[in-house]
Amino acid sequence: MKRRISSFEILKLVESHLPVGIWSFDIDTGELRWSAGFYRLMGVDPTTEAPSMERYAGLVLPSDRREFSETGRILEDRTSIDRKFRIRRPDGAVRWLTCRREAIHDPDGRMAAILGVVADISPQEEMRRALQLSTAGMDALGRLSGAIAVWRNRPDGSAFEAPEWQRLTGQSAAEITGWGRLAAIHPEDREGVRAAWEAALEGGEAYEAHYRIRLREGRYLPVTSRGAALHGPDGEREGWVGVILPRDRAARPGAAAEMRAEQFRAARTLLGWTAQDLADAAGLSLSTIRRLEDGGSGAVAAQSIEAARRTLEERGLQFLSDPDGSFGVMVRRRGTEAAAGR
Repeated sequence: MKRRISSFEILKLVESHLPVGIWSFDIDTGELRWSAGFYRLMGVDPTTEAPSMERYAGLVLPSDRREFSETGRILEDRTSIDRKFRIRRPDGAVRWLTCRREAIHDPDGRMAAILGVVADISPQEEMRRALQLSTAGMDALGRLSGAIAVWRNRPDGSAFEAPEWQRLTGQSAAEITGWGRLAAIHPEDREGVRAAWEAALEGGEAYEAHYRIRLREGRYLPVTSRGAALHGPDGEREGWVGVILPRDRAARPGAAAEMRAEQFRAARTLLGWTAQDLADAAGLSLSTIRRLEDGGSGAVAAQSIEAARRTLEERGLQFLSDPDGSFGVMVRRRGTEAAAGR
């Protein structure tokens, strides 16, 4: 007789290759079962701990425990429930999980069990969080620099993400794809913008162009657009980010008479550094960097301020200041201005 593959063997194969686990609760007996994959996700030793809903709930972070307060809904109205939550495993690791719970019925339609399928989605959540932080950082830099728009382009310079450009010009997402955004630039300036991008793409690091942008209401505004290339771990260009500033706000390079807390924070963001990274690189304490970035530079020794400034400048940053009070940070690579603050 031909042997059939059992559901247990299928589950074992799936759990051995994917970060998933199964739990089930028998309504009649009250028995709770955890699969081998579920034990692995929880970081719990199956040889020392029996399945327990209290143990399961105890691993969930307190702010996410509504996951368990809703379990009774399955018994009451047979509702399937999907929930995303975090656990802290016994080894201290925090993981993002997603769980789908459903009622299982016998042939007579009576509810016989509850089945839960749990998957570890930590990599996806970490990527989503990193993207949120990146977007928030770009927006913060835009506000700091006095930019009227922040943009993100593909490696070839074509538009990728520019909601603020759309808001300013009235162009739709479809209209800015490729080089469609040139339609919102004064006809006399379009070739200059193309030439600036050709030079940036050839140089591989920096972009700067001066042009007139047609605003939604129809008038033209003179602006300066500056951007920097983003590179992956292998050095390959993966895209561009930049800001658009009204021409009268585009800061000019010059020695900063006074360092601002905003400049230190912006400089770190441009480098992708944490405060601890800057402290380590400059040979300063974390508390010193915190005081600098909280606006308390008056309580920081001049040599410490100079050490932090010099460390950042050695990484290709230039600090800006104008007599009118404008200030900012600019990235300079290979002798080229690459991005700006205010």
